[in-house]
Amino acid sequence: MSDWGKIYPERILHDRKFKHLSDAAVALWFRSWCLCVLEDTKGHIHHKDLTAELRGTVKAAKELIEAGLWAQTADGWELVNFLKWNAPLAESKSERVSHSEGGKIGMHRRHHLLKGVTNPNCTYCKNPNYLPNSVNNETSNEVINSVVTEYRDKSIDIKPKPNGLGKSDNGDNETKIAHRLPADWQPTPEMLTWANTEFPAVDSRLETDNFKDYWAAEGGAKARKLDWCAAWRNWIRRSAERAPRMTSFPAKPQQDPEMLALLRSQNDAA
Repeated sequence: MSDWGKIYPERILHDRKFKHLSDAAVALWFRSWCLCVLEDTKGHIHHKDLTAELRGTVKAAKELIEAGLWAQTADGWELVNFLKWNAPLAESKSERVSHSEGGKIGMHRRHHLLKGVTNPNCTYCKNPNYLPNSVNNETSNEVINSVVTEYRDKSIDIKPKPNGLGKSDNGDNETKIAHRLPADWQPTPEMLTWANTEFPAVDSRLETDNFKDYWAAEGGAKARKLDWCAAWRNWIRRSAERAPRMTSFPAKPQQDPEMLALLRSQNDAA
């Protein structure tokens, strides 16, 4: 049983064969097309299905024959040129499987290989040597196999290093690749010294823990950065902007005991 078929709206709207048909004949043609697709009859319609399944009439069937859309057979009718636009079920399934495998390979390359990500739910991540054998069409298999082999060979060179740099094929130039924050990432001693010197009001150790927890919980493309050290520095700067400003007040001057005694004596004399 198939669940889809090809039909072109302009054929019904502009084909002169349909222009003079009654609404009942057009409805019968469309229902017969659906039946042939669902039951994989290859365009054949048995005479017992005319009224039982298609809710059609002999008059509407004659209209379709006269218009050249149906052809009379020994036990019913057949849709003219049905197989020209709708492949048999086995072929359509093979085509869909081929497209599905090709789409999975493309997704694996764009979102896993090129970004250095391993997805436990991806067949190609779990087994890089996997080749799809569910496609019956030999040509489709050859195409898919060649694509998988090409991506598998390229994956050796494009995996990013822990610092987010991936070397090119010749090894001379370096290209940054956005990636998630590594679980073991830590700021260098130089980075902590910079933070404590430039922003003494910020607890760099506490903000580092907040930074790591935030990006570990974040998802999507936003959680991938080219340079996590630069992202950490920006985080420290923003934390400094949010930190309460320290306001200095002049120290309260100490009072001279002799001066206090003199002032008291003057007050008493007055």
